[in-house]
Amino acid sequence: VSDNARAHRIKAQIEAGQVNFADAAREFSTCPSGAKGGDLGTFGPGQMVGAFNDYCFDPDTVVGELGLVKTKFGSHVIKLTKKP
Repeated sequence: VSDNARAHRIKAQIEAGQVNFADAAREFSTCPSGAKGGDLGTFGPGQMVGAFNDYCFDPDTVVGELGLVKTKFGSHVIKLTKKP
């Protein structure tokens, strides 16, 4: 999404059970993955922009938890579904 405040609001709605991650992605995402419910598929280290990559491959990032990351493309609500 375009700004961090909006990403925080969307994350809060997902956490409150008002909307699920996939539906939120379809409604609010400005990325092509929004059409697929936010699913980016499988990717390896270094394939995504810096902050996004760092979040996804950080050993402390918990699978299934929501995170917020800001990149040059906007603010992202991320839900990691698996790790290598």
